[in-house]
Amino acid sequence: MAPKRTRNADDEVMTYFIDLINKWTPKNAAMRSFHELVLDAHEWGEARVRADLLAMQLQGVSAVQRRHRLRAGGQSWYTAGYRMYLVPESTDLPDALMDDCLRTNSKLNEQAESARRNLAVSAGKLWWDKYASTICNEASVQADTETCRNTATTTVTAPSHAYTSPATALASSPVTRPRPPAPTQPPAPPRPCCPILPKELRHVLEHPTEKRASKPREGIEATVAAAFDAQRMMRVWDDPNASTKNGIAFKLLQQHAYVTQAQLNAQALQVVYGRGRKELGDTALQNIGLRKFASGGYNSIWVATRREVPCINKIFPECGIADLFLEGKLALRVPHWGAPWLSFDEAVGEATNMLFTALCGFGPKVALLSYARKVFKDETSKEEGMVVVKYKLFAFLELATESVEKRYAPEVLPSVSATASGSYYQALLVCIYRVSWQGFVHLDGTLRNFVDFYPRNLPGIVTDWRVNVIDVEPKAFRRLCPEGSTEWRDLFLMNLLIVLCFLKIRLGSRWNPEIHWMRVRSAVQHLITDLRGRHTLPAIAYWEGNFVLDETFPNMLVGKYAGKTHEAAMHVLTRQMHFYLLQQPMDQCTSLYTTVLHSGALANADALVRAKRWYDNVYRTDMYPPQRYFRDKLVSDRRRTEPRLFAVVLFEFLEMPYGELVVCYGNRLPPSAQHRANDTREMLLGV
Repeated sequence: MAPKRTRNADDEVMTYFIDLINKWTPKNAAMRSFHELVLDAHEWGEARVRADLLAMQLQGVSAVQRRHRLRAGGQSWYTAGYRMYLVPESTDLPDALMDDCLRTNSKLNEQAESARRNLAVSAGKLWWDKYASTICNEASVQADTETCRNTATTTVTAPSHAYTSPATALASSPVTRPRPPAPTQPPAPPRPCCPILPKELRHVLEHPTEKRASKPREGIEATVAAAFDAQRMMRVWDDPNASTKNGIAFKLLQQHAYVTQAQLNAQALQVVYGRGRKELGDTALQNIGLRKFASGGYNSIWVATRREVPCINKIFPECGIADLFLEGKLALRVPHWGAPWLSFDEAVGEATNMLFTALCGFGPKVALLSYARKVFKDETSKEEGMVVVKYKLFAFLELATESVEKRYAPEVLPSVSATASGSYYQALLVCIYRVSWQGFVHLDGTLRNFVDFYPRNLPGIVTDWRVNVIDVEPKAFRRLCPEGSTEWRDLFLMNLLIVLCFLKIRLGSRWNPEIHWMRVRSAVQHLITDLRGRHTLPAIAYWEGNFVLDETFPNMLVGKYAGKTHEAAMHVLTRQMHFYLLQQPMDQCTSLYTTVLHSGALANADALVRAKRWYDNVYRTDMYPPQRYFRDKLVSDRRRTEPRLFAVVLFEFLEMPYGELVVCYGNRLPPSAQHRANDTREMLLGV
């Protein structure tokens, strides 16, 4: 559902309703599958009622008042949810609930819309008369409990503090035995508090003029390369014998990688390393009891849905890996079927980054990292018959709770959201600092490439630093400063500006400078000033070049993009940010709006309404202003205009109030009501 500029009560209810349905699974959509009702539609109806009650509770409405409103409006709430299931073509249905997979009985849609709406009305009355007692009883218990608690509070009399002289007290009172002192209450447990920021992070934020050199950990690339040569599987996990402060250590597993590959082949599970028939890949994992948890450009994440999966127990018995996975503590990361095979250097580079970040404590722990091998003809060799071995990685990783991107999404419940949490923001800062301190820059530092390990419902204050970095392929996650130096500060500057840029775009009108900017502003400003005369990434990266719509994305591992130099990283960074800041919003608008508008008479009327609503409420107000800002700042001709450091452009973007950004750029696009089917794509996109 398109985020609104302001949120009213109905918006909150719909947000909670969508969240409940996202956790729901279809059961039975046949007529009379729940007595006289459709079971799936009935569960939508009750979810809608619970969403209304939850919205009121979080708004501070008393339990007594919630019961009163339930009695007055419960039937209509249920009817609305029931109708949303039966009438997917309704114009008020959120986009998130349009998925056909949610509705398993296509015959329901063969009835006229008016008939299905009438069914929902009848269902609402029937539910209220016969089946609403469970929810109504829950509301009554909460109301009665609240009433009793309030009554008890008001009937307790306060002790008298009036002064009485000792003589008067003796004369007027009988002699009594002294009462024993009342037992003292145990002291309240200490309130949780946010941990102290790492010393060097505090120093760079509070005293940016004082330069301190880093002390990065020695790399493990040679060790990982040797493990690949010996075909050994690796892990970084808790170890009671570890000499490190965090208690985790690098270890080689006993079973060899080629044995694991052969066992996967024997179980017809080549999908684990991205082989086999594409159309059967997901099905094979689902059939053994796995569920897709998340998916990216090259890999997908799977979790177990059963406590017993014999083939997993058989293939991965070492170190209790199978047990941890089936207990829901690990996730299985597998490459997509179409993901490219990696060269030896590429495979070693990615494995090294995954294991090293885990070892340093700012990446998910790795219970097992393995790989499959395949022999290919060497296309680069001039000699006939030459072959080369290539690799595909798969791994069991510590299971994260949420991505940072999801934590800052507008549609998540307040209990899940990190938008107003200063301590969660600090946890993100700590992760950025740790990445930089070890000499890394994340050139693909979008919010989805950071995850956390907190409970899904965030505590008011986080008590440890559990935000980690993921997707550390060497093309984007590069160690530019492996040795101790003050250059880590420049990497910290670049990493921080990239992440905060994406954070501001994600938050939109919810961006709060007091939480998300002022804490680091002074340090950022000084670090930018200190770039003069330096040759580090932020000192040589300029925001320049031409904007080319639909420009082909280059191979980031060859030519000027290759290598662990600041120059190579500069080329990757600017090309990557060209895509994210300029091209990606237009790709999304093309998919969700211009394609629908240009389909003309073929477009479904309701789909067109939704597309227009998305264009007006999301693209025009949230996505286009930042895109146009960075496009206007792009310098394409050095002869006429001196290009500006990308760090400066980012700083000015973070400085600009979001409302001013919308006023400056949002009104440059006409609303969808003024569009016609023959308007060009470029005109609609605002190019």
